[in-house]
Amino acid sequence: MNKIKETFGRARVVLPVVHCCNEAQARVNANMARICGADGVWLINQGGMRARPVLNLAGELVAESPGFFVGVNTMGTRPLDTARLLAGRVKPQGLWTDNAGLDDGAFAAFHTQLGWRPLYFGGVAFKYQAPVAPELYGQVAAEAAHAGVDVVTTSGPGTGEPTPVEKVAAMREAIGTHALAVASGVSIENVDGLLPYVDAFIVSSSIESSFGHLDTIKLRALVERVHAWGQHA
Repeated sequence: MNKIKETFGRARVVLPVVHCCNEAQARVNANMARICGADGVWLINQGGMRARPVLNLAGELVAESPGFFVGVNTMGTRPLDTARLLAGRVKPQGLWTDNAGLDDGAFAAFHTQLGWRPLYFGGVAFKYQAPVAPELYGQVAAEAAHAGVDVVTTSGPGTGEPTPVEKVAAMREAIGTHALAVASGVSIENVDGLLPYVDAFIVSSSIESSFGHLDTIKLRALVERVHAWGQHA
């Protein structure tokens, strides 16, 4: 079964990114996302907080908000190192990496050694990673899905830059019903073109009033649009 539908009980989900500048700011914005109807949040150590405090906060939010998905992207920290930092702590439900780790064996080690089974969003043909030729988008997505990446996650060429519809269409054709996410440039203006292909929308720039601060009006509008489409998927 598609891991997004299995985990969230709906066909299309919105997962805002909270850039963690400090604990108070990150906590407030994570709770704002929940109140606005988002399906969960990603906490990312980009903004001032280091990986360990972000992981601590993620565990606290999991405990405080049962049923609300909390994931982490600990930039600059390998998945196995993230798992070690989580030893003895309440663990987030999701892990997102910009590079799925298929090329260096990190993904295989991650699944065999962790003792923790998060929903894994693995970056494929992702921004600021090794470039992938457009004719190979489908192939690399299929390889990631076959290897066990729960949610194949791709992006546009840079932060805030939309993911081309042609890119996600090629990936969708190659991976069938396997879960697919996009993680850059999603907005209320372009989401309709992505909705036929994409299960999960990891969104930041278009729903922030300023760095690290969510705009509740923009977020609610995006959530309503995505959920409305998903009801008919």
